[in-house]
Amino acid sequence: MAEVVVVGAGIGALATALLLGREGRDVVLCERDPAPVPSSPEAMWSGWARPGIPQARLGHCFLSGFRVLLGARAPDVLERLYTTGAPLVDFAADMPGEERRPEDREMTAIMCRRPVLEGTLRHAVQAEPTVDMRCGCEVVGLVAQPSSLRGVPEVVGVRTRKHGSIAAETVVIAGGRRVPVQRWFAQIGAAPPVERSEGCGFVCYTRFFRIQLRPGEDHHVSTELAVEGDLGYMKYEIFGADRSTFCIEFTPAAADRELRGLRHEAAYMEAARALPETLDWLDPERATPIGPVAAMGEERNLQREFISAGRPIALGLHVIGDARCQTNSLYAWGSGAALAAAATLVDVLTKHRGDPEAQALAFEAERSAEITGRFELSRARDRAFRRLQDGEPEWDDADDPHGVLHSVVVPAAEEDPDVYRAVTRWELQLDSVAALAENTAILDRARALAAIRPSQPEPTPTPTRDTLTEIIARTTTDSY
Repeated sequence: MAEVVVVGAGIGALATALLLGREGRDVVLCERDPAPVPSSPEAMWSGWARPGIPQARLGHCFLSGFRVLLGARAPDVLERLYTTGAPLVDFAADMPGEERRPEDREMTAIMCRRPVLEGTLRHAVQAEPTVDMRCGCEVVGLVAQPSSLRGVPEVVGVRTRKHGSIAAETVVIAGGRRVPVQRWFAQIGAAPPVERSEGCGFVCYTRFFRIQLRPGEDHHVSTELAVEGDLGYMKYEIFGADRSTFCIEFTPAAADRELRGLRHEAAYMEAARALPETLDWLDPERATPIGPVAAMGEERNLQREFISAGRPIALGLHVIGDARCQTNSLYAWGSGAALAAAATLVDVLTKHRGDPEAQALAFEAERSAEITGRFELSRARDRAFRRLQDGEPEWDDADDPHGVLHSVVVPAAEEDPDVYRAVTRWELQLDSVAALAENTAILDRARALAAIRPSQPEPTPTPTRDTLTEIIARTTTDSY
């Protein structure tokens, strides 16, 4: 019998297995996708099938909270990422004013393609002698027995499609957004997790490119690409990654059917060249595509709760990562949240060894406020985006706490270094999701700046929506 069975092989699952393995715990990691991890970063990108992770080929930035925690818990893995050519982007560089503090060095994030980061993490997991990683081992349900708590089952293993049952003292579900959590709980007679779910309101089209380095340049040139654009009708991002690569990501509203034509390569490329920030980056002599246009349908903000009336709804079972909570991937919080959950889970499994109820309650006490807060913040931002698309005011109430943060505090970050620090640390998961709203000095400073800020006319977005729809109509017609 394994001490712990981990379901999945994304960031949360790999981190859980790695940290437990380094404590000498016997871990079985069940991964549905059969393909083994390649040895090189380029093969991880081009030759590693990851059908279980639909967002694998989208753009990723691994924020400062993720980087700091990884450095504290697995510094060798962080160093290995650097040696693969994953550069850092320094968010303190855009801070207004000249003063810099020692803690500002924390505000750096890792620029890396997700398959490269996951592959690096998986190599570290596979090197742990007490971790048994089983590729092609699809988990289809849980094994449970009655517990000491009336009406609460205790999970004692998992059922797999081809390899029978695997017994375990503890099961960790970290298999991502596609795990049928509700069905698995129903099958063992557990109360269903309370679930809140709401569409993010956008779809995503991404393509990666490799920069042709000029004399004197190295892979750090990709850090020059860190753009967040908002055209009103659509957002876009341009940002660097490892080994001299970068991506361009379009996120039109899910309801805008015409802009879904961006999934076609010709339309995508011409639209990308129409962005003012691309300049010469998309010149064929400067950068070349390294994959097709990757598309993903509408994401969802989702949160599940596993404590009811102060009791766990199942013992011996922990759900982390996207299987527990999903937020809009544009905010890049998922990886940091998964790593933080894995680290906390390992700590509570050790501290409360042999007491599954205490483990569940301790995890909840440590992580639930942050999980719920990020979910609420992501949902509030996405609702504001959808209201703008419908021609409505961005925020229903001028005193809405989320509205105050985004319409008053965030704009002040461009003018004041202290506000910039507070906002940026909050966004990068260095500080808790509640930290900004609780910082009365920063709120007062932002309100004072807003009171004297002159009104500015709204700039005309470039390219306009009419320009993009014309590009789509022309290029998709020409392709037939």
